[in-house]
Amino acid sequence: MPLTQRMYWKLRPWLTPGLQNSHITYAHVLQVMVGDAKSWLDVGCGRSFVAEWAPFRLDTIRRPRRIVGVDPDARALRSHQGLTWGIVASGEALPFPDASFHLVSTNMVLEHVEHPDRLFAEVFRVLKPGGRFLSHTPSARGYTTILTRLTPPSLRVPLAQVLQGREAEDVYPTFYRANAPAVLESLAARSGFGSCTVDHVDSSPLFANFPPLLIPEMLFIRAMKMLGVQWIRPCLLATFKKPLERREPSAPAIQSAAPRSGAA
Repeated sequence: MPLTQRMYWKLRPWLTPGLQNSHITYAHVLQVMVGDAKSWLDVGCGRSFVAEWAPFRLDTIRRPRRIVGVDPDARALRSHQGLTWGIVASGEALPFPDASFHLVSTNMVLEHVEHPDRLFAEVFRVLKPGGRFLSHTPSARGYTTILTRLTPPSLRVPLAQVLQGREAEDVYPTFYRANAPAVLESLAARSGFGSCTVDHVDSSPLFANFPPLLIPEMLFIRAMKMLGVQWIRPCLLATFKKPLERREPSAPAIQSAAPRSGAA
């Protein structure tokens, strides 16, 4: 383990006890939902369902009969080992019939979606009645997103390599058009979802690999937790459920133009 990571793990029990990466939180929720699903679609699946170091194993739960992944990046799809089928496609135009899946998931995808209304409409369409949609994404108001957006575009790729160990080809354009609770709730309502739950989620320090800023960041995380400030947390974990029956909006009552009895 690199020296910087050893430093973080030694400081963590003292400065940020109980803090865990949001990918681990997502993996635990996903593990439960996948175990209840007979068919599963992972939109923007990339090379794996969750970060490779996160605790997620399909062999420990009831594996869905169909596990389908879609991603516009064919190179990433070829590296994915857990799919029944991998299809090059966009989440805004899913190549499946209506009511095809019991579960749809997106992991660090919504921030890259240019037209979230289209994606939500497509996810709703391909879900079976009673099916669920789980999404893990950065929060537009989270402190890590704010810092990222303040960074000059020319520096974002090299910083992603230094701070997160990401290769240049794995850094995609971002729009952050579906990355706030109010926006997600609005998208869910417009698409027809019957319920929507959005939680702000903590994550590992952004500067875990950069010691000069690691301790200030950990102290900041601790202070925000003690003050109960949730909106500045880095990530969102959202769950949506498709109603068992599509409820059509009720027609407005038509008032009669005839005068009431006794009117002059």
